[in-house]
Amino acid sequence: MRRWKVLLSLAFIPLLAAAEEKSPPAGWKEVAGGYKKQAYTVWLPVEGKLDESESSLVSPRYGQIRIFRTVCERKDGSVLAAGEILLPPGLTRATPKVRQDFLRDQFLEEVNGKLLEEKKTNLGTMAGREYLVETPSGMARFRLFGTGVRIFRVAFIGTKERVESKDAEIFFQSFKRTPAPTGG
Repeated sequence: MRRWKVLLSLAFIPLLAAAEEKSPPAGWKEVAGGYKKQAYTVWLPVEGKLDESESSLVSPRYGQIRIFRTVCERKDGSVLAAGEILLPPGLTRATPKVRQDFLRDQFLEEVNGKLLEEKKTNLGTMAGREYLVETPSGMARFRLFGTGVRIFRVAFIGTKERVESKDAEIFFQSFKRTPAPTGG
């Protein structure tokens, strides 16, 4: 019995090392983003076209929503996007499900997509949802994290193969909020 515990613990060491990798792999770079570029970091491919912007969306029901985004468009047409969304009081007071559904529906409209799958995910201790979406030109994986005023959004859009690729996993696993939350 003890031997199995040792073997199992050894099997997880490479996975833990990969999960806590501190610097991007070759061909990738770390980019800071969000409000004042202090909300998150994410790894993006160096060969893509980088666009960092801020915009607002006004919802007749909830008010002004501020969006800070970092987008990388690759030559193959795939898009890697990370962002911080600051919610207005009306949406902050809504239930987490209402907020998630509202932001999910905004994304579906943005990519003209059809929801295929929805599941729970997390970013450290922060709860979230992951969505798999069919788009007119392929697929999208989209994650939302957070339940309060500040929501994080991470999306990979491209062909089915690209959305399921190792690059997509590198991208999603690299996303970190900053500063990192402290214990407690």
